[in-house]
Amino acid sequence: RPAIDVDIPASASRVELRSIITGHGGDTQNCAEFCNHQHEFLIDGRAFFREHPDIGNDRACEQRVSEGVVPNQSGSWWVGRGGWCPGQHVTPWVEDLTDIATPGESINVEYFGYLGGRTPPANAGNIRMSSWIVVYE
Repeated sequence: RPAIDVDIPASASRVELRSIITGHGGDTQNCAEFCNHQHEFLIDGRAFFREHPDIGNDRACEQRVSEGVVPNQSGSWWVGRGGWCPGQHVTPWVEDLTDIATPGESINVEYFGYLGGRTPPANAGNIRMSSWIVVYE
C-alpha cells in the first residue's frame, strides 16, 4: 500500500497504532493460517514489527483453553495459528506513538506484509487486518 500522512490534532495527548491481524486459509497454499506471516509498519521511518510465533507449535491453541479457546471443535482446533485460536478473542497489537507523533503535525505511515521475510506469493492465503491511528485528547 502507498504511504499515507495522518494529521495529529494539536490537542493530542497520546497517540497509538492499533491493529488486529489474523491469517486464514483459503486459496491454494492455505498459508496465512498456518504460516508465520509478518507485518511491519513504518511510522515516520521507525519500524514496528509483528509476527506469529505460535506457528509450528502443535498445541498452542490447546494451551490457551483457560484464556477462551473453545476446545473439542471439529478439525485441528488445538494447532497454533496466525494471530488467532478458535473461539478466542483476538488481542489488538498496540504500539505507543506518542513520542514520535508531534501534536499539530502529521506522521507518515507505511505498511508492509511479508511471508518468510518477503512479499507473499499469489494465493498464499488471506490476511484479515484492521488498523487505526488512535488519538487521545
